[in-house]
Amino acid sequence: MQRAASVLTFLLTAMSAHAATYTVSSPADAGPGTLRQAILDANGSAGADQIVFTTPAVVATAAMPDITDVVAIDGSVGSGRVDIQGVPVNAGAFVFQAGASGSTLTAVSVRLYLDPLTINANNVTVTDSVFENVSQVNGTGNTLNGGNVFAVLRVFGSNNIVEANAIGYVAVVNGANNRIGSIGNGNTIGPGGVSVPVPANFYSVGVISAGHTFIEGNEIASNSDNGVYLADSSGPGATISGNTIHGQNIGILVSSLGVPGRFYGARILGNSIYDVNIPIDLGELAVPSTGPTANDPAPDADDGGNHLQNYPAIASAIGTPTVLAVNGVLVSAPLTTYRIELFGNPATSAQARTSLGTFDVTTDAAGNAPFTQLVAAPAAPNNVGLTATATNLTSNETSEVSAPVAIEVHTGVASVPTASTWALIGLALGLAAIALLRT
Repeated sequence: MQRAASVLTFLLTAMSAHAATYTVSSPADAGPGTLRQAILDANGSAGADQIVFTTPAVVATAAMPDITDVVAIDGSVGSGRVDIQGVPVNAGAFVFQAGASGSTLTAVSVRLYLDPLTINANNVTVTDSVFENVSQVNGTGNTLNGGNVFAVLRVFGSNNIVEANAIGYVAVVNGANNRIGSIGNGNTIGPGGVSVPVPANFYSVGVISAGHTFIEGNEIASNSDNGVYLADSSGPGATISGNTIHGQNIGILVSSLGVPGRFYGARILGNSIYDVNIPIDLGELAVPSTGPTANDPAPDADDGGNHLQNYPAIASAIGTPTVLAVNGVLVSAPLTTYRIELFGNPATSAQARTSLGTFDVTTDAAGNAPFTQLVAAPAAPNNVGLTATATNLTSNETSEVSAPVAIEVHTGVASVPTASTWALIGLALGLAAIALLRT
């Protein structure tokens, strides 16, 4: 055991002997003590090196050398970040190539460079940094978290994690299993939430020609067009959950572009979507332009974004200040299980402000699934209108948001309704369900 420990100590000492720390003390573009020279020296030194700064600013006149070996770059200067001013052309400040896999970048602020950060390596970690213009991730397993600010972020690789950042807008293109936020550790996404200029754009989050993508726990706001735009899936899938999406024309657009298969498998559950013209829009084939899509008869066989999954038809939402009985019917594919999600809203408009929970229904051989569900009544102000979505649990495809119904609250009954009260409400709801099935 002692011999093994001695060997390990020797190896660690030998490895650390090859590592070096390079200090950036000059704001100049080239020469001793500059960032350019530190990168060149770290590239030429075997082992995991370190670059630190004593100058608070760097003024560059050309692209920095690509980073080709493992390095930890720490731009902390006092309590701030080093300010790196580049040139407003397609030149890079920090370009991590394959040999730099496992590197870290912390506390830098990069201005003017049109390509401030490019990661062609794997397992690179970026924290507490600010990037103007367009940053790009092409590798696998990289982590961008901990207070970064990105004007524009493009993710082309796979299995990358983007959490706890402020982003003007982000596009996931190609690749698979990329994560934009997580529950409890989401990003703030939208041009209004970042401290750097954001160019004009038509979505806050875009998923284009990508495999399964996770968009979770984010606040997505302040965009004049789409909050989340899904198109050209290369293997169906997106999980969109736990987000707060507001201030857009369309909250989530599952596009078809008029072509079958453009995007299938978008599972949309547990979000709060409000202050939008359309909360969820499934693009149609015959009419590629956006707008609410009417339900079609069973077996719900029309095609478009998410196969144009039908939404539940809600007949009524009646109850007390604490409990609601929601009555409706889902007409869709026969003998299939669906997850119904209910939402309370401050008005009788098609929004999805406050989730009231979910429950599952299974359609019969004719494709009908009538339901009466008891849920906790929403608190004011979201106790005025009720809407719903349906998600096919086999295909993981979510519908648009249903037409709203007014929530009827009867304050004259007990907080916990008596059996006779529920019997009367149940009779009314049953009659409404029959009427729905006959339409």
